[in-house]
Amino acid sequence: MKPADSLLIEDDDLRAIVMMFVDEMPERAARFRLLLDSDDLTELMRFSHQFKGSAGSYGFAEISQTAADIEAAVKDNKPIDQIKQLTEKIIKQCNSFSKNE
Repeated sequence: MKPADSLLIEDDDLRAIVMMFVDEMPERAARFRLLLDSDDLTELMRFSHQFKGSAGSYGFAEISQTAADIEAAVKDNKPIDQIKQLTEKIIKQCNSFSKNE
């Protein structure tokens, strides 16, 4: 994923805030990793809910959907393996914004 994946990146007035959001992706990936590794499903669900909204607001529909899937999986008491798989997916998506990718 790249900043260009945002539906808003072409808007001159919004480009700077979209890029600020993108620059914070490594911290978000680290937060998802911490929550996954600590088995804090309540906080994982809350963080996924917040991230779903912010990613969607910045025009990143795909990563917003993954966050929604995590939130729903936790809320619906899905198997932990499913929750882990979705969380690994969002970590990979967040890390795909890295300049080193």
